[in-house]
Amino acid sequence: MPYQGKSLSRQQAMAYVLSLRGGLWERRRAFSQASADYLKAMKEFPERPGAYNSFAWLVATRIFPERQSYKNDALEAANRAVSIRKHSDYLDTLACTYALVGDFDNAAAAERAALEKLREEAPHDYQKVRAVFQARLAGFTASVPKDCTGEE
Repeated sequence: MPYQGKSLSRQQAMAYVLSLRGGLWERRRAFSQASADYLKAMKEFPERPGAYNSFAWLVATRIFPERQSYKNDALEAANRAVSIRKHSDYLDTLACTYALVGDFDNAAAAERAALEKLREEAPHDYQKVRAVFQARLAGFTASVPKDCTGEE
């Protein structure tokens, strides 16, 4: 990855710190503060996919005042994360952001891609993650589809 294995500039280091702080805000359920940190981290370190994915996941899964205004930004961020690094978690986030904007066909396609990528990655908790991804796919393709709001 072009963002790994090299010295960071001060700006990049601070952006990384902001993305970490965003995660802390999330754990405290301070979603507005988390989103602000992720947005700044994305701007300051655009070649690193983590903040894009974290921002998109936050918007796709949590309810907070700015959520509706961030829906399209979250979809763009999720696509950016996948374009930088095609990882199963990032594809899963992309699927959830498609679902959030009501595009369940693309949500299902992205979730299928996440499942395929997960099989290639074969993490130690493969069966557990696979079950989560399959449940999301079932939600996207149900007769009354559902998004990822409330997912952990």
